[in-house]
Amino acid sequence: MQKKVLLVDDEYMTRRVLKNKVDWNSLNAIVSGEAEDGEEAYKMALEIQPDIIISDVRMPRMNGIELVQNLRESLPLCKFILLSGYSDKEYLKSAIRLKIVNYVEKPIDIKEITKVVKKAIEESDYEKKTFNKLKDREINDICYKLTLPAQNTQDLLDVLNSLGVHVKKASSFCSCIVSLSCSNEVVVKEITNKLTKDISRILHALNIMAICSPRNDQTIIIHLFLEQISHLHTFINQLKTISVNAEKTNSNIKYIYSGIGIHVDSLSNIYMSYKTAVMALQKIFYEENQTIVFYVKDTTSPYKMNESILTRLTEALKTVNRISAEIIIKDLAKNIRKHKNTQVSSVKDIFHRIILKMSEVAKTLNIDLLKLDDSFTWNSISQASKLSELESIVLTIFDKLFNELGKLHNQDALSAKTIRYINKNISDVELSINKISENLFVTPTYLCTVFKKETNITINQFIKGCRMKKAHEIISKGPIKNTELASMVGYKDARYFSKTFEEYFGFKPKAIWERGVNEQ
Repeated sequence: MQKKVLLVDDEYMTRRVLKNKVDWNSLNAIVSGEAEDGEEAYKMALEIQPDIIISDVRMPRMNGIELVQNLRESLPLCKFILLSGYSDKEYLKSAIRLKIVNYVEKPIDIKEITKVVKKAIEESDYEKKTFNKLKDREINDICYKLTLPAQNTQDLLDVLNSLGVHVKKASSFCSCIVSLSCSNEVVVKEITNKLTKDISRILHALNIMAICSPRNDQTIIIHLFLEQISHLHTFINQLKTISVNAEKTNSNIKYIYSGIGIHVDSLSNIYMSYKTAVMALQKIFYEENQTIVFYVKDTTSPYKMNESILTRLTEALKTVNRISAEIIIKDLAKNIRKHKNTQVSSVKDIFHRIILKMSEVAKTLNIDLLKLDDSFTWNSISQASKLSELESIVLTIFDKLFNELGKLHNQDALSAKTIRYINKNISDVELSINKISENLFVTPTYLCTVFKKETNITINQFIKGCRMKKAHEIISKGPIKNTELASMVGYKDARYFSKTFEEYFGFKPKAIWERGVNEQ
């Protein structure tokens, strides 16, 4: 970006020589304004915000030293170059006290002025870089402090004033949180920083008092100090535009969402606005098409899942009832959406349990659920930004699972029927290959051959495994007599059952309960 230069001299010819003879392009600079005296220069400097001011020392109304003194606070990073005649020694002493070391004696030598301007530009670049780092750190620090209660209001005001934010003009205070997610985690910090700069630029263009800073690699905090409530709506419209354009132009951005907190009447209460902005941001999880949400008080209680949902889901999967399984998930999402006060993490935990249950049932049918969908990982649940996204993840896995079950029905129908029959009659002490074959209308030999070919284990091995797992599940829930437990999983002889259990798991049935008691 070109450096802006303001020329100040009551002599027209001096200004003309400086403007036309210095090779400003080679210095990456441009003359943005000219003034005949200090007063005119003061007003012009506040308007154009120059990087460098080249000024004569002796001028009517306001001399060069006075101009520097008056602009130092408003333009702390501006570099001053004073033009002095031989008789201006006293002025130069004042300039040295003001730490203005850049000055050129008249008559002007173009090579000398070019050299001095180049030095001033280098100093300006270095100081701006350092100043911006310090300023960013200050803004980040106060942005965070304003999210906390019990702060010293006067200290906050002093810092804000030093940053050029004059809060006393504000009549309303409001916080906003912008959250974004990227498909490429390597560039997320860079994208967040760019978005922060874009938002700050818009705030400045709209002349809205505010501070804006990244909270972390994926979150931006904005504190607005509003002179009029209408300014907020103007800003929100611009924020929507920035977000949409960013998503369109950067393929790494998955989404940008914003939560707007309540209005408060003082700086000391702005933490309350931030707190409600956090809550508003959470509501976006439940909204289908909303990307910016204002906080609205919600008195509904958090959602609590009825454990019968997992039981019904298991039954739907085991009976290969796709319609019933989909209805269970869709009803679950519908009911959760009625309880928008539910923590997002709690909702994700529910869907995590749903997929775990699906995986367990699939394993009993020798299906590896996670291998069915290459795009799914457990992180897919934690990274979901919407409830509808969670619902879609589960329904997609359903699709693949039921397609696999369909293949099992079409290609391996006999094995599938055998597995379902065994699971349904696991407590039957008469359960045997002969009984299964009779019910499925095939010969025992054919049944055993097909089952072994499709599952890589024998029917008796499968029955034994199902009975042992069922026994383990029952005893894990509490103490039970060995005879009763054996009967529940299809064994007449409790001693034989106990021996088989120990051979299968490496410990006796009662060890499960005893271990649970000791842990308590």
